[in-house]
Amino acid sequence: MQVKLSSVNRLTKVAMWLWVLHGASLVAVAVTPEVNEAVKAVDIAREKDVVWLSLATAIVAIGFSAWLVRQLVNQQAQVVKALQDLRAELGTRPCILPEYSHPQPDRVRR
Repeated sequence: MQVKLSSVNRLTKVAMWLWVLHGASLVAVAVTPEVNEAVKAVDIAREKDVVWLSLATAIVAIGFSAWLVRQLVNQQAQVVKALQDLRAELGTRPCILPEYSHPQPDRVRR
């Protein structure tokens, strides 16, 4: 893989200019109190947004969990009702196997 020397030189110059710009911005923040105060205000606003966002996320998560629990309880109630209905229906039908329709007292089932 061959890379042109001119593109490497160009990228090196861009990287150096970005590094110089970053250093200059750090010096400006350290020297100028107005910039420092603005950075503090931005940090406070960002922290408050994060707090409100996490609070809203927690409230939504609690609501969703409660909804899921409600769905689970409803599903379990339907399963219990279906089993009770099945038991009632099977109780009304006669047994088709003659050996189990009238159990023998001397016979032990294992």
